[in-house]
Amino acid sequence: MDNRSIPEISKPARRVGYMSQAFSLYSELTVRQNLELHARLFHIPDAEIPGRIAEISQRFMLEEVEDTLPASLPLGIRQRLSLAVAVIHRPEMLILDEPTSGVDPVARDMFWQLMVDLARQDRVTIFISTHFMNGSGTLRSHFADACRKSPGQRYAAGTGRTARFGHA
Repeated sequence: MDNRSIPEISKPARRVGYMSQAFSLYSELTVRQNLELHARLFHIPDAEIPGRIAEISQRFMLEEVEDTLPASLPLGIRQRLSLAVAVIHRPEMLILDEPTSGVDPVARDMFWQLMVDLARQDRVTIFISTHFMNGSGTLRSHFADACRKSPGQRYAAGTGRTARFGHA
């Protein structure tokens, strides 16, 4: 395509992580195997994979379930696994489709905190599509500081009606 090799074409795609509402997990693979598969799909060097899996398992609180099949996990843990799979390759941008659908409030708050950490610590740009407007104040408060592009400015914040660009 345009005289570029397949690996060259896929480089921009490696800069993006995606988490669908339906969870893109392989039910016949354990938590660790799902992470390893996605690490390989994103061309993480073999020597780095074990360390990256250990790091992400600890960060997303998956260490105790690494040998478990996803279907037997509670929804909140499957959600964290799906997020871990989406960021295993350290993307610059993360796209989330209904990431907290069907998840209890405690798991939802834990998930939003992971998002804030990704935005603040890893400088990941995060796009979220959601119909879950209950608790949108909580979502705004989680992201208010993390979404700043420079002091006093935000890309966007608020509900669908009130989201705005410019000064906070």
